[in-house]
Amino acid sequence: DEEEGFLAATADVIAVIVEREAARASSRLFRAVLDRSRDAVLVVAADTFRFVDSNEAASRRLGYTREEFTRLAVTEVLREIPSPEVLEQRLADPRTGASFLLEEREYAKDGAVIPVEASVSSVAWEGRDYYVVVSRDIAERKLAEESIQRGVARLRALHDVDLAITSSFAHRVAFNVLLGCALTH
Repeated sequence: DEEEGFLAATADVIAVIVEREAARASSRLFRAVLDRSRDAVLVVAADTFRFVDSNEAASRRLGYTREEFTRLAVTEVLREIPSPEVLEQRLADPRTGASFLLEEREYAKDGAVIPVEASVSSVAWEGRDYYVVVSRDIAERKLAEESIQRGVARLRALHDVDLAITSSFAHRVAFNVLLGCALTH
């Protein structure tokens, strides 16, 4: 009986160890996947509005180590992000996992300003509420959009010039026809 109890307790301990190791392996896998993302991922504590975690893409783009991020307030990096009160209103309840997109500028450690598209979502985890900000650098897209807008403006200007020339030419032809008729009568 004592031996069976010992074996059962040992089996329970082994099961807990195996379960914990599986959880650690899963956590390491998730961290590896997260760190290989091209998008920056920043986790913000809802109650303090401070970063609690980040991935390698955030560190590469913004120049802060994971540890440095934890000492920063969100507004030091995301200066135009809505206030915690507005975020709460837009996301409603962190337990619902709501999210929204916004264009934002990130401010890097070296002073660079990077235009980004950010997805902001809320999550409740182990009794705490967090915001998760996943941002993508859109500097190239912004340059392309500006180039397209300049091209469209040039085409509109050329169209206006074409209309002016065509209109002027049509009036000149009509005037010459009328003048010709007047001179022949």
